[in-house]
Amino acid sequence: GDVTISVAAVDSKGASSSLTRIIEVLPPKPLTAVRIEEPESGIELDDRLVMNGNMGDNDDLDGIYVLFDDGRTFLATDLSQQGDWSLWTFRESVRKLAVGEHTITVYGTMGEKRTPETSLLVIVAEEEARRREPLPAPNDEPDDTAAIETAHDQKVEKIALLSLPFIALAFLLLIIIIQVRRTRRERRELRRLIRESLVKR
Repeated sequence: GDVTISVAAVDSKGASSSLTRIIEVLPPKPLTAVRIEEPESGIELDDRLVMNGNMGDNDDLDGIYVLFDDGRTFLATDLSQQGDWSLWTFRESVRKLAVGEHTITVYGTMGEKRTPETSLLVIVAEEEARRREPLPAPNDEPDDTAAIETAHDQKVEKIALLSLPFIALAFLLLIIIIQVRRTRRERRELRRLIRESLVKR
């Protein structure tokens, strides 16, 4: 409604003046439903639900939530630069949902207030078409032992191949050293024989 504000002032000589203004106070803007831009309602899913949307006509939100009809609720991801949820996205596996139709509900919050709900119909494909694989436990991590061992074996093999030329060179040097030493011994033996022959003469 309208609010009247009056301001009066008196100077040092006793002169006074006043100013009156009427201000219209607007009620708080009601929250409106958030929008789902994609996918379209009725989409058939075989593995994962991917949703994108915006906050609709709201000026600001502090969260957008996605509710599955099996009772699970998830917080979407804010894609806005300002943190106002003007753009959001959501990704989640549908493997825990039964085959058939399901209603996905989206709503936003601002403090204790909640926007009207927006719903999306999805159809989970038949099991034989989904090619399910067992879901890993939340804390499970892939076992990389085999990959590590393979990489280690390949590294050892590579080092061995690179070492072959050096081993061959070392073997060749060893043969040369043995041959040089043998030649020196033969020369010393020859000189000894020559000296003995001279002495006998």
